[in-house]
Amino acid sequence: MRMLWATYCFFPERFGGTEVYVAGAARGLRRLGHSVSVVAGTTRATSSPTTPFEIRETNYEGIPVHFFSIRTEGLRWEELLCLEAEALTAWWREWLKRNPYDLLHVHGYSPVCSGSLVTAAKQMGLPVAMSFHHPGLLCARGDFVQAWNHPCDGQVRVGRCSVCFGLTKVKALMAERQGDSAVPSPNTESGGRELRFKMGTAFSLTRQFRLKLRSWNRLISQVDGWHAFSDQTRGMLLRNGVPESRIQMIPHAVELPAAITRKESPVIRVGCIGRFHPEKGTHLLVQAIQKIPERLPLQFIFYGMAHGEREKKVQALVAALAQRDPRVALAGSFEPAHLAEVFSGLDVVVVPSIAFETGPLVALEAFHAGIPVVGPRWGSLPSLVKDGVNGLLFPWADARALARCLQRIATEPDLLKQLQSGVRPPGNMENHVQALLGFYERLLKCR
Repeated sequence: MRMLWATYCFFPERFGGTEVYVAGAARGLRRLGHSVSVVAGTTRATSSPTTPFEIRETNYEGIPVHFFSIRTEGLRWEELLCLEAEALTAWWREWLKRNPYDLLHVHGYSPVCSGSLVTAAKQMGLPVAMSFHHPGLLCARGDFVQAWNHPCDGQVRVGRCSVCFGLTKVKALMAERQGDSAVPSPNTESGGRELRFKMGTAFSLTRQFRLKLRSWNRLISQVDGWHAFSDQTRGMLLRNGVPESRIQMIPHAVELPAAITRKESPVIRVGCIGRFHPEKGTHLLVQAIQKIPERLPLQFIFYGMAHGEREKKVQALVAALAQRDPRVALAGSFEPAHLAEVFSGLDVVVVPSIAFETGPLVALEAFHAGIPVVGPRWGSLPSLVKDGVNGLLFPWADARALARCLQRIATEPDLLKQLQSGVRPPGNMENHVQALLGFYERLLKCR
């Protein structure tokens, strides 16, 4: 089977949890003899100002990668909003004629993996699958957190979403004018999907969301099969009009290194791994650490990378804490090949996300290493972490509650061993790709 997978970005340029999953699953499918190519966005501009769309061919660990550059200057704002443009659709159609595939699987929704690519694939007679990796597929803020700092049920409603996003923009402008660098609400920028037009009146916002909703309904009609990683993400799709018959629930899986033997330590080593994007809640852990007495035997290690100004501000927040608190270390990023080494030096992993997590993969990686996870009682995390069994859960965005969880681990003598004994290995990638193949075969039969 020849498959084209589309995602936001890819190795070695930029990557996140989605791209880690894409690379692992693609390798698993290729080991079974299938052909998987990846199309991904790139930070590089096209080679000429007169070239609107361009692909650069490369290879990553045996996976053919097509890095796609786009100049959006010639697109109307309606096309940018709906992520579908006639010129781009025609370009993708011609490209697919020259590069034939049996199926398209979309792992993100951006100017790269857009409605234009989906429409072109349908015009070429390809089945289209889509995985629900990120809240940005449905939420204009990209996190399923309302502007008034309350988790959202995830159902797109024109009136409510217009007010929410308008208030988000107002708060961002106020923070900018006041020079606020203390990491405001999570997503005042859209991580590579920002709209290049000024937000106007409430009427304009309502119009924009009606267009976005129309685009979403078109996507529902075009995607043949939806892949949900958890019951929570499945529920989000159902609430937004995706027919139940088209949803396949296949839990997350990761490529895992050999068995990990943890190194002994006189202190409890707490790790936080991932990007420094505000939606990941790193600043929440910083707040929690400041509430934990220094006499407790805890060490905090932050691993991750920062792209863009907002992420660099969060990274600087951690660096400033590390300078004045000897318990805190900023360890930088690491290559996937060094995953076992990183986890061998940790006892607990914290996933402090304030955005709705559809995974997260770092929790599965921690479980493979026999490490319990501490995270919010929201998103898909409660489907992985059982409170008091293989980790601890705390209320959404509650730094005090997070601090209490970590203090319990440090002060209750048997709690850490109890949680470690409750950890079970996650599903392996081999079984996951077999389930994916069954999913694909059904789509091909329906075609």
